[in-house]
Amino acid sequence: MLRDGEPEYEITLGAPTLNADAIIAAENQFNDAAPAGMQYAMLPITVTYQGTTTGTPWMDLDVSFVSAAGTTHSELDSSVVGPAPLSDINELYPAGTATGNVVIAIPTADAATGTWVISQSFSDQKFYSAAQ
Repeated sequence: MLRDGEPEYEITLGAPTLNADAIIAAENQFNDAAPAGMQYAMLPITVTYQGTTTGTPWMDLDVSFVSAAGTTHSELDSSVVGPAPLSDINELYPAGTATGNVVIAIPTADAATGTWVISQSFSDQKFYSAAQ
């Protein structure tokens, strides 16, 4: 991801768990079930801060899932607690690396054919990866 033409984060996506309903249910007794027609997907993301000051990944990066039907889904659509969330990563200094998970409720019908989209907050630059 670039900021002012310079790389700010190196991002590596792990293999997503496209049906993480059982994981989310086991993580916190207060987590709601996914809405009808949806299922929770969990994406592990490893970030390495490449900037010159500091970065806070959960504030600097936006993660979403775009279904094959073209609908966009984000963490903000449903509030659940997942294991080792990206939001638990504190400020990183240059070359600092951390891994966290993002949980998004995605449409069950085309879970395997959607696309993960990562962008820097307040930026038009996007990084895409197939659902796998």
